[in-house]
Amino acid sequence: MDERYCFSANDIALYLLTSEMPLRRSNGVMHDLFDSHNHELREEYRANFRLFRSAIQNSIAFLMLSNDEYAEVEQIIHDLKLSCPTWDESDEFISYFKFTKLSLLYSGIALRRIKLRTLLRVFGYRRRSEQLMNRIHEAMDTLELQAFLKGYETCDLSDIPIDRMVSIRLQ
Repeated sequence: MDERYCFSANDIALYLLTSEMPLRRSNGVMHDLFDSHNHELREEYRANFRLFRSAIQNSIAFLMLSNDEYAEVEQIIHDLKLSCPTWDESDEFISYFKFTKLSLLYSGIALRRIKLRTLLRVFGYRRRSEQLMNRIHEAMDTLELQAFLKGYETCDLSDIPIDRMVSIRLQ
């Protein structure tokens, strides 16, 4: 799998924070990701669960800092000549669909419904182009997500009207 599509500690931390799940459940999610979806994790986390969990907890701690606290922590890390956690400037399509996949896996919902127009607006577009649709299809295919119309009919997002409601499900 292309490394861009693998889950990072930051991806998982963001999902765990926004889902507001209890600690016991979030620990279960981390264990399940490590055990059942290990091939979808970044290479550096695949062999060591403690490293994986620690990286997620560090990311959660950084995400919870206020701007002032973050600047102070960043200065301390710099003064101690340690490495500061980096946030990937990854593709917004990939990030959105990674978050979608995590929510479909662990939130108890089977699908995410969204109008195609709204989906495009999430990425800052008003119209679809072939290049844009190719990027969305690549992200969805790699992350094993599928678009459906009402009645569980598979669809190609390039071919449906822009105001159609689509459901995104796991393949």
